Amino acid sequence: MVTSPASPALSCPSLDLPRINPDLDGRPAPQIVAWAASQFGPGLVLSTSFGIQAAVMLHLATQVVPDIPVIWVDTGYLPPETYRFAEELTQRLQLNLHVYQSPISPARMEALHGQMWLSNRIEDLNTYDQIRKV
Repeated sequence: MVTSPASPALSCPSLDLPRINPDLDGRPAPQIVAWAASQFGPGLVLSTSFGIQAAVMLHLATQVVPDIPVIWVDTGYLPPETYRFAEELTQRLQLNLHVYQSPISPARMEALHGQMWLSNRIEDLNTYDQIRKV
């Protein structure tokens, strides 16, 4: 599923982290994921960049919560290997993948704004992030 960014209202349970952290400390990762699922219910999501180590967390989370929504912000500038890796993991792990992309294509953005990341100016990088990732 590919969508454009949206701003749905989300709620988060109030968590007493100083009390919770010692209880979860040292527990196996699957137990911590199960705890998070019990706290957040359908609000629990996992984000990924499909970087080289993404498979570990995706595998872990889907073993505990098979249909967990996985959010991927696709900038349109990732290496071809990343897209192939994303497809392979999506199929292999049967990911409930939600892909978010900017409503403006990379080519159009570059035509209007240039290759902002090349300037190394923080303002340009912030503009790039706003256009591609928010």
